[in-house]
Amino acid sequence: MTRTDVPFSQIRTGGFCRVSPYALFADITYIRNETERDAIVDACFAVRGYVPVIDRHPKYGWVFHTLHGPELTWRKQCAEWFPQEAATRGTAEQRIEDAICEHLRARGIAFRRQVVCRGGIADVVTAERVYEVKANLSHGLFRAIGQVLVYRAAIDPALEPVIIGRTVTRQSTSMAASVGVLVSDVDQAIRTNELR
Repeated sequence: MTRTDVPFSQIRTGGFCRVSPYALFADITYIRNETERDAIVDACFAVRGYVPVIDRHPKYGWVFHTLHGPELTWRKQCAEWFPQEAATRGTAEQRIEDAICEHLRARGIAFRRQVVCRGGIADVVTAERVYEVKANLSHGLFRAIGQVLVYRAAIDPALEPVIIGRTVTRQSTSMAASVGVLVSDVDQAIRTNELR
């Protein structure tokens, strides 16, 4: 599949908001830049329940390879270029969790790791927050939101729910904020002492 010849300014100005996310997915594979990528994400998020997966390929640039709908997930053959192996995610998430805990410890903030609760296992819990660690927030955002909200409810409803990781986008931040969840980039959070 190739990218569409329709100007992306139409997406930005709402011209594509009338086009279904699936039509965008079917017509567009290769994306020239982050502005176009963000326009596609905005257009898909405008229709509730649709989450596009767009990853950067070293040779082809931004590639729109998967679309999660409310009931179905569509994948192009090029999705094979972006394997999501659980072991790789686990290792990356472990490194992020280690960095968070090291920073909290250095600042004298008490925390617990891998807290078992009725809802599952929360990655990091402090007196103020419950953290769900995700290596790549372009995948599994809805699941992460659900996890952190369930953990908060099971541990302490007064805690602030936070999803922390890498590949944080404006869309993931605003989508999560709409249900009261903070999304934070781990490197920025450490640099600016946002962890608490």
